[in-house]
Parts: sequence; C-alpha cells; structure tokens
Amino acid sequence: MEENSIKNKKLLCLLLSVVMTASVLTGCTTKNNASEEETETTEESLNTEEHEPLTLIDSGQDYGELIDFVHEKYPEIQFQIEGYLEQDQSRYFYRQLEADQMPDIYTTTYAWDGELQKKYLIDLSGEEFSGNYNEINLDACSVDGANYLFPGDYSIQGIIYNKTLFEKNGWKMPHNFKELKELIPKIEEAGVQPSITMLSLPGYGFQYFCNVSSAMFLATKSGQKWIEDFQTGKADAETGLADCAKYFQQRIDCGLLNGDSDAFAINECRNKFYEGNTAFLIGSMDRLTQNEDGSGDQYGLIPYLSPDGTENMYITSVRKYYGLNKHLEDPGNEQKLEDALHFMEVLSTEEGQKALEGNHASSVSPLKDSKIADDSPYKEAVEEIQKGHGTSAFYVGWEGVISDGELFGHKWQTF
Repeated sequence: MEENSIKNKKLLCLLLSVVMTASVLTGCTTKNNASEEETETTEESLNTEEHEPLTLIDSGQDYGELIDFVHEKYPEIQFQIEGYLEQDQSRYFYRQLEADQMPDIYTTTYAWDGELQKKYLIDLSGEEFSGNYNEINLDACSVDGANYLFPGDYSIQGIIYNKTLFEKNGWKMPHNFKELKELIPKIEEAGVQPSITMLSLPGYGFQYFCNVSSAMFLATKSGQKWIEDFQTGKADAETGLADCAKYFQQRIDCGLLNGDSDAFAINECRNKFYEGNTAFLIGSMDRLTQNEDGSGDQYGLIPYLSPDGTENMYITSVRKYYGLNKHLEDPGNEQKLEDALHFMEVLSTEEGQKALEGNHASSVSPLKDSKIADDSPYKEAVEEIQKGHGTSAFYVGWEGVISDGELFGHKWQTF
C-alpha cells in the first residue's frame, strides 16, 4: 500500500513536472515575429500565366492530392506552397493572423480570437459550400453567427480498451467514474494489468489532465463560463481547476493513470498493449486492432468519464482550420478571390476531405453527409459527439498562455 502511495505521488510529480518542462520547451521555440520564421518555398503551377498563384503554408501537411483534385475541376488555378516545419506552429499561425501577415489561404490549428477573425478574414458563412458542414462542427468555430474558419478533418481521443479481453472476462463497460473504480479491482483479480499510460513526450501528462477536466468541468456551462472569465482576467486558475486536480488524483489513486510505463517510448507502450493482457490504454493508437491486418484482439474507445456519466466527453482535435485572407477582397484581387473560393468549394466536398485526410486512420470528416462504416470503431464515438458528448481539446490554442506561465505557472504549486 505504501509502495503504491509512493508511486502515485511520483506520478503526480512527474505529470506536474511535465507541464513545466513543456512550458519551457514551448517558450524556447518562440520567434519574435511571424515574418521572420524560416520558410522554404516551392511552387506548383500549371502552364498558364493568366492566374496569379494562391499562397498556402503546408506546415507538414501534404496538399499534393488535394491540389490534384482541385486541378481536375479548375485546372487554371495555381498554387505557391510555402513550407513551415518549426515546432510551435500554433503560435506561428496566431502571430500571422495578429500581424495581418497571412498567405491567401490561411491555415491554423485553432479558431483564434473572434475579433481578429472578423478583422482579417473573410466571412464565408454565406457561401453555398458552408451548407456541406455538420452544424455542430461549424458552431464550434463560429463568431457571432458567422464563419471565418472552416474545420478540416478531426481526430477523436478517448480511453482505449481491449474489447476482446472485456468479452472474455464478462466485464461490463463502465459508463461513469464510479463504475470504473469498481471495475479496476476485478481486472486486477483476473491477473490483468489495469492500464498503460503513455508519458514519454512532454505535454502528455498535461493533456490527460485537460481531458479529464473536460469531463469534470471544462466542457460544462460553468466550465465554459470560467474559460471566458479567465481569458478576460475575471477569474484565476485555482478557482476553476482545483476540483479538477482532485478528480485527476482520484484517477491516479484507482490505478487508471499510473507511472508503470513512464520510461517506455510510445511504440513500446503500444507493443505492450498488443500483448493482450492490459485492459486500458491512456494515449493514442495507430490502429484499433491487435494486428495490422485487422485480426486478433479488437479494441474500442470510450469517452473520458464524468462522475455520474452525464458529462462524458470524447475529445476532438481538428487538425487544421481553413480561411481566406481578407486582402483577397482588395481591388485587383478579383481573380485570386474567385480561385480561393473555388479551392474552399472543393475542400468542402467529401472527395476533397478524403484527399486532405490522406492515410490518417483516425480521421473523421466534418461534413454532414459523410458516411462512417457500421463496423468502424469510431462509429459510436461520432454518434455521441453529434449528440453533444464531444469537446475540443483544451490544450490546443492555449500553448502561448501556458508557456507564458499565465495559466498554471504558480497555481500548480497550491494543488
């Protein structure tokens, strides 16, 4: 018992130190001005001089397949792709918007400040292609009823579990945190490891805290009010997150979150889970089956569980948002604006989204008519998200606040 207590304290210390480490690392990658970032420029163009190229930053995203698809319908459109491969992409995208120094097609990892969007981006909510999107996905990034940014594909995070192992042992899937706590002793009695927690990368521990906090508080109406008040200086971190920290500790105490695998790399954690004697995995998987061909143990995904189950939440993370630079509406840019709208039109089709998603097995389309296979391990999660049991990853977009020490820098010491 004493050994478990020591281990739990070590894990909490590790998670908290990860926050500070991530803060330092993020702060070190900051540049003074978006225009000073190193970029590598290549140009993909057709044999035409009639259309000025649309500029777009790839930031590690391969747009080749999507551009080919655009050219099938609009061969006259040209593109100039600028590369950006630095670590702190979110801050870079924010500073582009803040400084009004964006490419024609603006991409970002977060739907930033609404006032900046209104000032520097084009309102696309009246365009016909806006009707292709799921209303929940559009509402999540709307500004006063208008849409300046449109979501690309998104990934879903939750708690991964070995569905086959559950069926063999007759375990019922928990629907709230109380049921989860009652289940873990039964898992241990069967000689099965309760969970593997991925902790090898900076920021993982903090992300789990945010995910748990979303189900506990952040995704509720009260939580959303605290976020709004915190951003305007009307609330402090401890007021909103002290109870979340206590709830997070309960997950450590029950054994769901543990430091047994803190020295393992991501692939080592996955390989351990593939062995088939672990009930849960806290982290990410590149597939939801034991073997690459789909055979062996089958895995499932459950949401982060709230105390009574009413606020269970899947965590969604949009890979990129897309918008158009307002300068495209300047006199002389009529052709570029038309081309940019055509790009958004193609992007907003099922074929365009598939070209954008590439080989991401966990990608989910933001379009309302997108089909998800009945046997997809993400089907239930998507249906629950559409019912309101999904929330955007809290960490995304807060990197700058966190790295500057404004959110948790001194408050963590009080927990």
